[in-house]
Amino acid sequence: MEPIDEKFGPFLERGCLVVDFCGEIHVVDPSESLTFGRDAELAIDDNEFLHRQLGQFQRRADLWWLTNIGSRIELEVFDRNTQASARLPAGTAQALAGSDLLVQFTAGPTHYELLVQCDTSITVLPAEPSDTVSLSSLPWTVEQRVLMAVLAESLLRSPHLPLNLPSNDEARQRLGWEKAKFNRKLDNVCDRLTNSGVRGLERGQERRNNERRRVLAETAVEYGIVTTDDLALLERYLAPGERPTVT
Repeated sequence: MEPIDEKFGPFLERGCLVVDFCGEIHVVDPSESLTFGRDAELAIDDNEFLHRQLGQFQRRADLWWLTNIGSRIELEVFDRNTQASARLPAGTAQALAGSDLLVQFTAGPTHYELLVQCDTSITVLPAEPSDTVSLSSLPWTVEQRVLMAVLAESLLRSPHLPLNLPSNDEARQRLGWEKAKFNRKLDNVCDRLTNSGVRGLERGQERRNNERRRVLAETAVEYGIVTTDDLALLERYLAPGERPTVT
């Protein structure tokens, strides 16, 4: 599926959401919402396995949200820039933190994709509604936070530039960790996020391990798990004789 035409840029700049389903374009104003399903504002298909209304896009507190309003079909949000993804079971919602997303789902034998774009640079992540699970609200230890911060440091310092990802050896040596400790901490953080629905962080071969560090760094920044505040934590951790023990 190709990116949405650049002519929709002005709509994105004023906070609209643009949804493309097989060439059918919907521009959703911030004061409006859009449902999709078998018999919804965006009619997907007359597939009997598809919910009448499966999902809803709605703007809340200056951010676009996707809510799974179905009863059994799972939605998957895939960020085309970071390769990160997250699952939305029935009854859950997620803030759309990425600007170029695919919303994917399967009903019976048929797989569907919606291309979704919004301008996240004009939004601020709000306090999470009670019906959502926030990755940033998960409790993290100091060492878990500094691990994510050292991998994502270049994005935190220069968010408009591509990620400059350190190698495993560079990251662990900077933290002063042995290889076994670094690998254990990395596995623990990736496993927690995988269990929370994030894709691309599963354990695997070396090629996969290299890629999952990138997904981890970009996901940690994109979903506010680490912020610029964690740069100060990282600097204190790296200072001679300093090892903060509070979370």
